[in-house]
Amino acid sequence: MEPTIDNYDDALRQTTREAKATLLASVGIALFFWAAIFLLEDAGLGPAGFPVWFWWAVAGGFVLSCVVVVWLVKCVFRNFSLDLRPENRESGASEMHGVSGEAR
Repeated sequence: MEPTIDNYDDALRQTTREAKATLLASVGIALFFWAAIFLLEDAGLGPAGFPVWFWWAVAGGFVLSCVVVVWLVKCVFRNFSLDLRPENRESGASEMHGVSGEAR
């Protein structure tokens, strides 16, 4: 079991990790799609009279996308509260941003 995320900095690091992994996954899927088109453009016809590149790019890309999404959800994304707030690391940090503990 993974440790829980219970502070703001860890939550930001996790969201950055998730965003980077998602971007990398989407670039990989796009590269697969275009590689299938360019590498198989002269491969002839496949089932139902569609070109082979179609089956690899569209149908194969769909299957690859599903596998990548399952991997992202199971291995990269983590469940944590979105209500975490930054902590005051320095005594004057809250005054610097116009926030104080006093009622006005």
